[in-house]
Amino acid sequence: MMSTCSSNYFRNRAALVAAAVDRVEQQDMHLLRHFGTEEPPTTVAALAEQLATAVLTLATDHADLTRARFAFALDQPGVVTAGHERMLGGMEMLLESMGLPGARLRAEAVADYSDGLAMHLLTARRGQHPDHATVAANIRRLLEG
Repeated sequence: MMSTCSSNYFRNRAALVAAAVDRVEQQDMHLLRHFGTEEPPTTVAALAEQLATAVLTLATDHADLTRARFAFALDQPGVVTAGHERMLGGMEMLLESMGLPGARLRAEAVADYSDGLAMHLLTARRGQHPDHATVAANIRRLLEG
């Protein structure tokens, strides 16, 4: 029954997965905007605080969404590449506007740390609640280089 329904809306499994990934990305972006303020942060400290809140909330309160994102990334890596690149590009532009050198490398380091922390909080460190200040300090170190 499921395959019949999905074939009414999507031409194949790849199209279904792509649509699901787009939906997860939309939810991620909505949540990330919710964690921020109306204006983008203008200091490294403010950005680190915002990102720490986002990572910890995505790994706890929105764990199902984060698990789905990781499942899609492992099953269909090519499908999540565009969304990941959009996220990196946005962070890179923000870091450049703050005058930080090597913005791309810093954005990648923060993304790697954030994804790794989220993955560990969903698996090996499940049920643990790291200190927000420690996570923000780690992100700040990555941003400041």
